[in-house]
Amino acid sequence: MTFSYEFSFLLKWKLELGRCEGRCIGIIDTYQLVRLVNSLGILEETGKWKENERANVRDWIKQYLTWLITSENGIQESHQPNNHATAWAAQVITFGAYVGNRAAINLVCYQFRNTLIPDQMDNRGGFPWEEARTKSFSYSVSNMNLFAVICEAAYTQGVNLWHFRTADGRGMRSTLGYLLPCFKDPTTWTNQQIVPYKPAHKLAYYLAALRFENHKYANVIGSQMQQAILTDAGILELIHPIKLPELE
Repeated sequence: MTFSYEFSFLLKWKLELGRCEGRCIGIIDTYQLVRLVNSLGILEETGKWKENERANVRDWIKQYLTWLITSENGIQESHQPNNHATAWAAQVITFGAYVGNRAAINLVCYQFRNTLIPDQMDNRGGFPWEEARTKSFSYSVSNMNLFAVICEAAYTQGVNLWHFRTADGRGMRSTLGYLLPCFKDPTTWTNQQIVPYKPAHKLAYYLAALRFENHKYANVIGSQMQQAILTDAGILELIHPIKLPELE
């Protein structure tokens, strides 16, 4: 299996002209590998994973990580002004943490502080690039979750991005607070949302409840706690178990 994603998002008309280069924006589709890599830690704990298979998987992840950081498409994706750069960063820091690539972890932490938060988040805690979309709330929540994945991966490596703030106060607390009222009452969201939003993906609030020990964030999950435990958040908690605050 090739470790690159060189031909992702290939345009048919280019192929018909004999050109087969892909586009950087296809990299966001491999974000699903973050769930896979987080699950590998659980698999390793079973002691049932053959060492040669484990080594092959780790080698593939190492090679793909290198491609994400050094290829033209990977570099272009890391410079996108929206959720594409966030998804790139979430992959790089997750893969880097798994294979022990400290340089990759440091790179994402640097970008989080110097480009991702400053360039994507406004003073309210909103994401203007996502709010310009036709499904603005869906994309805003998705981007917030990606930021949370980055923060959590960094946290497991000894870097606390959860409490990072820019000089003018922008950080995770900003976006968590900005979107929180809309989970309680979706009618408060005034930007375009052409399809009903189903608030099932509350990963950011689950993790924030753990890291800030804040009942306000835990209450967002409420009766959907069991669903959260069975998805991304559950995988992360199984690997890094932390007591969740009591719900009010």
